[in-house]
Amino acid sequence: MSHNLAADADSIRLVSPSPLSSPLSLPNLLSPNFGSLLLVADCVGTGLLALPCFTSLLGGPLPTFAILTANFIINYYAGVRLLHAAVVVEDRDIR
Repeated sequence: MSHNLAADADSIRLVSPSPLSSPLSLPNLLSPNFGSLLLVADCVGTGLLALPCFTSLLGGPLPTFAILTANFIINYYAGVRLLHAAVVVEDRDIR
């Protein structure tokens, strides 16, 4: 089956893109709370799948709980530091 390119070119209609087609023109619909929930859901989803194997490697629920608690404290501290860094950068961009 051969196509007649000249006939196809005549039937092509140029449509201008809508103003919402560019990612740069989309409004920011992501709030900090919703973004945080997305990150937590992503990490918790994969973490829960690996938890049974992790628990068996450590030898039981008590060492697993201790490591997860320490990990939570470290991640919470890192999250607070990242939040402060983001606020400083945002304030610098406003000025």
